Amino acid sequence: METQQPQTPQQPAYDAAKMEEMQRLTFVMNLQRAMKSGASNFYWIAGLSVVNSLVNIFGWGVFFVMGLGVTLFIDVVAGGISQNVGGSPLILVMGLLFSLVFDAIFIAFGYFAGKGHRWAFIVGMALYSLDAALLLFLQDWLAFGFHLFLLYGIWQGFSALGKLKALEAANLMAVPPADMMR
Repeated sequence: METQQPQTPQQPAYDAAKMEEMQRLTFVMNLQRAMKSGASNFYWIAGLSVVNSLVNIFGWGVFFVMGLGVTLFIDVVAGGISQNVGGSPLILVMGLLFSLVFDAIFIAFGYFAGKGHRWAFIVGMALYSLDAALLLFLQDWLAFGFHLFLLYGIWQGFSALGKLKALEAANLMAVPPADMMR
């Protein structure tokens, strides 16, 4: 009598090419996510600057250290001028409008950087660095430190965009070379 061996279910065939393609697509998606994350820092900067301006107008005496130093400076100057001319709300509103121009510029950087425009990252980082220099001059160490932190995040997005552009130029957007995945 012949004994039968128990049958084992067949394992799915290992498809190395499909696995590599999945890893490469994941790599590209992670780069895209990093680029958008870096670009979103511009939105945070602008949004918190608007909040800082409103807080300053209403005299609550606090502010977010991630906002723009230049808008905070404008708001403080407008508040001082307003007090010197009898508390004119018109001066405060004019200061707010002037601050909103800078906020809109940073919103534009966020939009264009998120769409993959290098110039938006570069010009945005340069202007935010100048803003950090203003805070350094004013010796606002905490706000300066947060500026450096956000600049690093923006730089990470810019770096990811550079890798995406290199893949695109090499016509490898969907299939990055294995050595770029490290």
